[in-house]
Amino acid sequence: MLAPRRPCPELTSPGRIGSLWLPHRMLMGSMHLGIEGDAQMLDRLIAFYAERVRGGAALIITGGVAVHASGWEPHRFLISDARHRDDLARLADAIHHLGGHIALQLFHAGRYARERDLGHPPWAPSAVASRLTREVPQAIGRDQIATLVSAYHQAAIFAAQAGFDGVEVMASEGYLLNSFVSSLTNLRSDDYGGAQGGLGLIVDIAKAVRHGLGPTPPLIYRISGWDLMGSAPDGPFLSQLTKALADAGVDGFNVGVGWHESAVPTVSQIVPQGSFAEVAKNIRGRTELPVIAANRIFSHPLANTLIASEMMDFVAPARPWLADPAWALHAYDGQPINPCIACNQACLDRSLAHPPQPISCTVNPRAVQESSYPRKRTATPLNIAVVGGGPSGLEAARSAAELGHRVTLFEASDDIGGQLRMAMRVPGKEEIAGTIAYYRETLHRLGVQTLLHTPADFSRLVVESDAIFVATGVNPKVPDIPGSTLPHVLLYPTAFSEPQRLQGDIVIIGGGGIGLDLALFLAAPPKLGLSASANFWDELPPAMPWDSPVRSITVITRDKAGKSVGRSTRWILRHVLQHLGVVLEENAEARAITMGGVEITQNGVTKFLPADGVVISTGQVSNLPAFVVDHPCPSFHVIGGAREARALDMVRAIAEGLRGAHNLSGMTDKIFS
Repeated sequence: MLAPRRPCPELTSPGRIGSLWLPHRMLMGSMHLGIEGDAQMLDRLIAFYAERVRGGAALIITGGVAVHASGWEPHRFLISDARHRDDLARLADAIHHLGGHIALQLFHAGRYARERDLGHPPWAPSAVASRLTREVPQAIGRDQIATLVSAYHQAAIFAAQAGFDGVEVMASEGYLLNSFVSSLTNLRSDDYGGAQGGLGLIVDIAKAVRHGLGPTPPLIYRISGWDLMGSAPDGPFLSQLTKALADAGVDGFNVGVGWHESAVPTVSQIVPQGSFAEVAKNIRGRTELPVIAANRIFSHPLANTLIASEMMDFVAPARPWLADPAWALHAYDGQPINPCIACNQACLDRSLAHPPQPISCTVNPRAVQESSYPRKRTATPLNIAVVGGGPSGLEAARSAAELGHRVTLFEASDDIGGQLRMAMRVPGKEEIAGTIAYYRETLHRLGVQTLLHTPADFSRLVVESDAIFVATGVNPKVPDIPGSTLPHVLLYPTAFSEPQRLQGDIVIIGGGGIGLDLALFLAAPPKLGLSASANFWDELPPAMPWDSPVRSITVITRDKAGKSVGRSTRWILRHVLQHLGVVLEENAEARAITMGGVEITQNGVTKFLPADGVVISTGQVSNLPAFVVDHPCPSFHVIGGAREARALDMVRAIAEGLRGAHNLSGMTDKIFS
């Protein structure tokens, strides 16, 4: 490992978990990729993990592997399936061949599994309905509990035989083992009833896993430091839990926060980085064993500070490794990190779909597709022009330069970023500024010539370029509504850049992602300043933005507000807006705009909404340059919003930039080879 160039001495110092010596404190936490259990996807799975080994992960923890069929979910490995065991053994061998370490996470979905997948009601301590699945599980009997303990034991034997470097037992986030120690879900009256009875089961499983694993490989328990289900952490019980598990042979604790049913955000953009570090510190103060934590710990300086202040011993984020496969290595080599922006769009939203979809990453669409986009420099470098410095153009320029092409980026405005420059102004989305900074630094490092204030000139492009990516993005769509050109009516880009023009009663026409982001931008202070608290909504500050009169904001939308926003964040955005007093007029349509307001029809009823200012956010249209239409030629490659404005988002925009560069490079290599 290289000597660190950044001042993160604690983060880059070696450490131990049980018998396993690790060169630094940066682990890769467990995440479900949505391709597990499919033999045709095994090479793709191995390629994903292999790139993270090369990127410096000290220890990789796999996605959850079901120990028993009753706790299985689609697109997961199942220990009792012989083919799955073979695939897992191949995965461990591949990681070891590269010099990496990998731990197997043992998992049981409990009441988060679904009857239609299992063929029977999911297992749980008691028949308490799940708000996540809206199903009522089956309270398991003593024979089934014995089967469960045996299943964990057999899974640990397999892990040792397959050569895994350790095991993590999932006992957090509301899954089966966690539900046994919760008064909300364990209503039993037998020996396994209540938190104490559930603790007995968890300890029995720890002993069974330790026995099956043998004395040497480390055993990590992922425990819940705070369920966020309506009650504060029980300190004495946490002390009892950690001591009992340590006595049972556990070597370390990975601290989880929140259940999937909790109404408190834990991993979304709106939660400031490091908000839940105190939860890990609470566990660390109760045990001599190393403590691992992850929630919203994305930057090296923050991770170093948390370790230096003895709040935790290791960090094990998951999504930052999606965004940048060399997340740990960049603590040493000085290169900029491609930062996770906690948007959840291409990862959690796909993982929470049913059935789960293969995940990826908004800012790194190569994630989980590494084998489809190899980092192989071209043998036939081209002169490539990229017209437009929005997300599609930036990724096309970056990918093409990384593949060895000579790239010039033309941007007509004064800076790169395109619509990302609006998004980064939305409270909770400030981290998107890091994406723009990453592209700026990386393009410079790769030798891309970036020309600002420089509209593309057709004659220059065709003479100087072998290939031209047209990534000129979109323009706002102006609906055919009477009054849409009145002086107090703004298009959404103007509202973001000149919010001082909007005072008093404001009506936003359009309740998609941009419309709701704009409403939040206008209603909330630039920094929400939220903390980790079960009273999350009560801590939101009053709506007093800017140095102007308080705005009264109403959003008109034809459908459900935020319908296009991802599942894992839509509910948060709606709650925040409602808390800040934003009115959502759903199933409504603007019929006319006057100097005094907006006339709408809603469920067949006509209403008039007073408005001092109106903002139009009703979609986009492609901003296709005239020279592309007037002078079509094979060298033009239109990508992103310029190609198709409908359903455009950051995920698609960046993915098309990556795909375009690799497709072009692949074609030219075949032509000239």
